[in-house]
Formats: sequence, C-alpha cells, structure tokens
Amino acid sequence: MLDQEDHAGQGGEDRGGGALVQVPATWVLAGMGVLTFGLLPRAAAAISWVAFLFLNLFGEVLGPILDIDYWIAKYAVLYPNLPMVISGEPFTATAVLIMIGIAAVLVTAGLAAIRRWALT
Repeated sequence: MLDQEDHAGQGGEDRGGGALVQVPATWVLAGMGVLTFGLLPRAAAAISWVAFLFLNLFGEVLGPILDIDYWIAKYAVLYPNLPMVISGEPFTATAVLIMIGIAAVLVTAGLAAIRRWALT
C-alpha cells in the first residue's frame, strides 16, 4: 500500500490540470456534433457517434492493427496532439489554443446553420 505522506507534493495536485488539457479536444468533438446537427439534423446522432468512435479508436486500436504509421494516426486523432502534462511533458499552449479556435469555429458554424432553419 502506498504511503500518502511519502508522495505528497510530487505532482498529485497537477493531475487535475493535466486532465483539463484534454478538454479542448473534447470541445472539438462537441463542435463537430453541433455542426452536423445544424447541417444534417436527422443524421447528426449517427455522424457524431461515428466521429467519436473514429477519434477514439483510430489511433489507439485500429492504427496498430491496420499497420498505420504513428504520424498519420497522430494527425487523424485529436488527443495525442495535446501536451501530455500527466506524463511529465511540459505544458505548451499552442495545440490547446488551436483546438479551442477550431471548436469555436465549428460551434459558430453549427449555430449559424441552426439559425438558418425555417422553424415554421
């Protein structure tokens, strides 16, 4: 059993921030859902689930099975592009800010598409 006193202050308080680094990638996925709902409301659920499964399985499971190079899978999946703060990698804001910008554009485009619906 681990002694909590021996490990106090050795990065335990940074784990919450490390997990929060992944939120912008989730926002991109949510933005894709808003955009598909705005453009194709009847197919939005199916398209969103396919996108979710693709993003979560492609790099981790299907990439090695299909013998796809890591650098291709890295650019097809959002999460490996974020800084791995939990593993000790230093935080860099570049990828986080890019994903926040992409998420904002997707949500804005989706809401604009919803606004154009004829609600009569």
